[in-house]
Amino acid sequence: MQAIILAGGKGTRLRPYTTVLPKPLMPVGDYPILEIIVRQLKSRGFTEIVLAVGHLSHLFQAFFQNGERFGVNIRYSLEEQALGTAGPIALALDVLDDDFLVMNGDVLTTLNYDKLINFHRQNKAAATISVFQRKLMIDFGVIHTRDERLENYIEKPVYDFAVSMGINVFNKDAIREFVPPGQRLDIPDLVPLYREFSDVPVVSISDAQRSPLPWINWRATIYHGLPPDLYRLEERPRGYLAFLGRISPEKRADRAIDIANRAGMELKIAAKVDAVDRDYFEQQIKPLLDNPLVEFIGEIGEMEKGGFLGNARALLFPIDWPEPFGLAMIEALACGTPVIAYRRGSVPEIIEDGVTGFVVNDEQEAVEAVARLHTIRRRRCRKEFERRFSSHRMAADYLEVYEQLLCRQELSGRSVA
Repeated sequence: MQAIILAGGKGTRLRPYTTVLPKPLMPVGDYPILEIIVRQLKSRGFTEIVLAVGHLSHLFQAFFQNGERFGVNIRYSLEEQALGTAGPIALALDVLDDDFLVMNGDVLTTLNYDKLINFHRQNKAAATISVFQRKLMIDFGVIHTRDERLENYIEKPVYDFAVSMGINVFNKDAIREFVPPGQRLDIPDLVPLYREFSDVPVVSISDAQRSPLPWINWRATIYHGLPPDLYRLEERPRGYLAFLGRISPEKRADRAIDIANRAGMELKIAAKVDAVDRDYFEQQIKPLLDNPLVEFIGEIGEMEKGGFLGNARALLFPIDWPEPFGLAMIEALACGTPVIAYRRGSVPEIIEDGVTGFVVNDEQEAVEAVARLHTIRRRRCRKEFERRFSSHRMAADYLEVYEQLLCRQELSGRSVA
């Protein structure tokens, strides 16, 4: 039997620890999480395992190698660019059996994989999702109202949920059309799923993210957050502009170079070049780097971001696509660094024009914004980060949504999540 283990995430909730060690390689007792999973799969008859890796992929390869010492054959599906939740599956489809297991690389369980696979095959299913029954007790009395009238009162109710375990079985031919290779697969690519389960509540990371699928059962917008102590305020920056991210057509590093040239300021570019964008870099961006005002640093690690962003006068964010959030913007604000960003996607939600940076429509406005950077107070940028984009605020917002959903749950006990 074959399994794909998804281990390409950056483990942002565990940063800064995961900047040097991927979450699946973190130890539980004497063994890394992923080693325990591999040994469990081997004991249940799995002989072929595909590790879908991206972030710090070399550490996975160094530790597991070809899998021989674990008694399995391990192959690697390398994400040259972020492919979302489902995208990595497409990269491995051609080496998989008709039915295969897909699971997250941080799930420890006593699930009987044999029964799961057999259930899937007996039902000739396209996909089988494993769930766990989870009871949740509310420590308070829950009031149900309709039109501001009391409908029912339940003292300390217990709710029963069927929660996803992150372990699924798929039929290759049945899902192939939904997972085209080389494409990032996120919310817009899962339209059939959302139409089928249209009553499931969904949280967006920006109001802009809702645009492609406005009919989904959106319950809240909760912006991403970062630990307040991950970056520190830098009040005395140096005299350069910063560009951080990937070299790709939609990120528009070429625009950033043009803006810096016209403003007469140095530009430092810290960006990775994925294989899929190599030709674009060589043909469109590399010729522009032969410029005394431009320094191409290349990809930097998480530990270097604070100094890079903190010492910049501003972060240039001249994107050319509807960015659903843009983590680099709040990373800059955490350092006290204002952002000059094009009015695309979530930018007007993240950046308060004239307060934490400038939201611009074209290159001319961006150049003018550089000249007005002295009007932005770096302490205010940091305060707005702490107020709007801390991990504490994010967690509190999610808890509030969960509590609201529980209070609205039907008396029949039907799950709302």
